Amino acid sequence: MRGLDRTKEGLALLLKIASCINSKRYFKDVSLLPTNDEINSVLSMESVYDTSDDKTFKDKVNEYLYEKKYNKAIAFKVYVYDANKNYLCTYPSMNLMAKELNLKPHTISKYKDSDKPYKGYYIYSELQESK
Repeated sequence: MRGLDRTKEGLALLLKIASCINSKRYFKDVSLLPTNDEINSVLSMESVYDTSDDKTFKDKVNEYLYEKKYNKAIAFKVYVYDANKNYLCTYPSMNLMAKELNLKPHTISKYKDSDKPYKGYYIYSELQESK
């Protein structure tokens, strides 16, 4: 209903329809159903969602969830230093580093920014200044 069920009029329409249906989804009293004019008045209302880009609400939700899921994983870069704290390389994400080095992300999280070396390597979430 393009979000119209969130409006006062849309909710009233849905409740009116629901009151006419029994537990087996059969209509109890058809005379209590909303008229075509009542239905059309709600359906002709402006959508409560932004429809300026012609994307459906479902598409927008999927885009949002995709962004939230995958951008979170690459929210920060991971910088790797050797035992002498000389810069070696950068990984775009902790998960990618874990895959490439055959590690668990938990291991990287545990040693990241701890100033404790993991197998002779230091892991940081920020580029460290040379000393």
